[in-house]
Amino acid sequence: MNSEALQSDECSQSADLSEDEGLVCPKCTETSVIKYGRRGKSQIYLCKQCEIRWTDNGAMPGRRVPSEIVGHVIALYYSGFTIKRIRSVVGKTYGFTLSTATIYEWIQDYSKLAEQELQNIKPLIYNNSWVAYETVIKIGGRDFWLWIIMDSRTGFIFATHLSPEPTAEDANAALRQATQTVRAALPLHMATNHPSIHEAAHGTTPRPIIIELLDSTNITDSPISQLTSAIEMRAKKARGFRTDGTANAFFKGLTVHFNYFSRFQSLAGATPAKAANARSPFSSWEDVAKLDVRPVSHARSRSERLRARLELEMQLQRAIRQLRSGQPLIREPVDVDIEHPDQ
Repeated sequence: MNSEALQSDECSQSADLSEDEGLVCPKCTETSVIKYGRRGKSQIYLCKQCEIRWTDNGAMPGRRVPSEIVGHVIALYYSGFTIKRIRSVVGKTYGFTLSTATIYEWIQDYSKLAEQELQNIKPLIYNNSWVAYETVIKIGGRDFWLWIIMDSRTGFIFATHLSPEPTAEDANAALRQATQTVRAALPLHMATNHPSIHEAAHGTTPRPIIIELLDSTNITDSPISQLTSAIEMRAKKARGFRTDGTANAFFKGLTVHFNYFSRFQSLAGATPAKAANARSPFSSWEDVAKLDVRPVSHARSRSERLRARLELEMQLQRAIRQLRSGQPLIREPVDVDIEHPDQ
């Protein structure tokens, strides 16, 4: 269940059940639409054909908040805003009071939805030279290695990969993901800041690949410089992540944001996707927020309930062992791995 904590709120059910001519259901496109009460200042409508409800404030069916606000929230998050600052901006700009849980649910669900919708989009223009960039981030107090493979000219990110060790096998996993994205072999030239890429690249293809060291002197004026510095800055903010799973989801969402919704002066004001001719149906997170996210939300809720149940069962087993061994019983909090980074 979505926790959209808004201060608007009781829905008046003194509904006018007469049909409202001229209105079309946003889901089934039928015209058998009636007024169905109000929520605050917003009129609620009901489709008699498919029985969905929506409001006249621009919110999509099943949501209380307009897609404009949802998209703005997600864009702010991936632009580096903290959750606390996002709540302040939304309150001052739109007059909505959002809970931290609501914001984080939007980020999770719409990022996953965007990833699903864009997974088959292929960049049609890319250079025969790639950049393989590696940086260290902290997850659960441990060092993890984030591998980023991108085009050297457009800056389009082909792959991100998290690994607990900086091995050639992990570097190879990132390169395989990149070749699957472009559906082509490795390029003739590659620049990298990590030696594992050398071993992985030469062991992947029989073709000779020129590999050079990537450092601050040869990327300063490159289109990728803004991408690498921004990703590294956000990677350092990932200290709030407790697991590599949630961190990996974050970087996949960040990849969507950079590839399709971030414009760069070095690309003449275009996005990396535009420069790479990766034809997306979306021009902003607001476009993504107009899609029906409920299947993704329901799947996440089921997963969270399952994790909570498994954790409770594990705690119960530990408690039984403690009692049988005569140890004092220690109550533990339930951790369902729902995080709110950078609050």
